[in-house]
Amino acid sequence: MFRVADRGDAVFAVQAQVSIAFLHVDREVRYAVGITDPGQVTNGNYQDTYVEYVSVETGGVRCTELRLRVSAGPSGPPDQRGVLQRRSWYTAAGPGSAPWTTLATDVAGAVPFTHGGIDHTSNFQRLTLSLTAYPNPTGTVGARTTTVTFTALNSRLDLTATPDPRTDPALCLAGRSG
Repeated sequence: MFRVADRGDAVFAVQAQVSIAFLHVDREVRYAVGITDPGQVTNGNYQDTYVEYVSVETGGVRCTELRLRVSAGPSGPPDQRGVLQRRSWYTAAGPGSAPWTTLATDVAGAVPFTHGGIDHTSNFQRLTLSLTAYPNPTGTVGARTTTVTFTALNSRLDLTATPDPRTDPALCLAGRSG
């Protein structure tokens, strides 16, 4: 009976961790003016999948970067577990000024980030996060996949407008380490 209770507690804890991370991302993406296309970079012993979004604040233009960092070991991504991390910086300061913060551990995702651009069915850019959280560091019992789509309500509505180079999400690509 205690094993079942412990397993239930572990599943709850890992799901709560992912839910809190998604709530944090929701607050940020909601006010973003643009989202980058996701990309992957192999950095030493890690395979990092990145996505960035840009927002305009009173302090300037802020880039926020999410990455799923997994070991590039023999089993390799996408079934390898890793960490979901974020960092944020003002474009004037550059990405080197921003430390990484871990949002969730023991997570994996074959395609963790998907960017939905503005089109004729949606007036706003969208970011979909899809992560599987594992309560057990070695097994798959209790693993839960969560997929949530966030909408950038400040992304431009006019498909024919010229983008503002000061708020172009491509400014945030400098944070991807290789």
